[in-house]
Amino acid sequence: MGPVPARWKGACEVGRDFKRSCCNRKIVGARIFYRGYEASAGSINGTSEFKSPRDQDGHGTHTAATVAGAAVPGADLFGYARGTARGMAPRARVAAYKVCWTGGCFSSDILAAVDRAVADGVDVLSISLGGGVSSYYRDSLSVAAFGAMEMGVFVACSAGTAGRTPSASPTSPPG
Repeated sequence: MGPVPARWKGACEVGRDFKRSCCNRKIVGARIFYRGYEASAGSINGTSEFKSPRDQDGHGTHTAATVAGAAVPGADLFGYARGTARGMAPRARVAAYKVCWTGGCFSSDILAAVDRAVADGVDVLSISLGGGVSSYYRDSLSVAAFGAMEMGVFVACSAGTAGRTPSASPTSPPG
C-alpha cells in the first residue's frame, strides 16, 4: 500500500502485546477506550485481558477482516463453501477502536471512540456491537452513528439482533 494519507490524524496506541510496529500502512491506527468501563466496573485486570488495542477474543480481527481482509484462496468452512474469501474493500486501511472488555461495552466509551474516529479522519465506520432494544434517543450507538453520519462518515452496524425473537425481524415468529 502507498503512504498513509496526510489527512489521517489517528494514532497507534501501545500496550500489552501491542507494539507500535503492529501499525503500518494497512493498520493505520489503534486506540482503546476504557474510562467509562473502569469508572463503573473498576480497573481492568491487565493479566487476564489485554489493556491494549490487541484483540482479546477474535471478534475485532473478524470485523476488520470482513471489511478490509486480503484475498485468501482455498478458504472453506468445515469443507463447505470452498472458494476465495476476501473483505469487502481489501485495499482499505484499518483503524481499530477497542471499546469492549470482559465486563461489557460502556456507552461513554462507545461515544468517545466514535467521536475520536471521526476526528481522526475515518471515511467508514464498520461497527459490530449490539445490545438491548431501546428508543433511538436512548441508544448511545444510534446517537453516535447519527453524529458520525452528520460529519460525512458512512456507518454500517452489523449487530444488535438477539436471534429468533419478535424484535429480531418483523417476520420472525417467537421461539
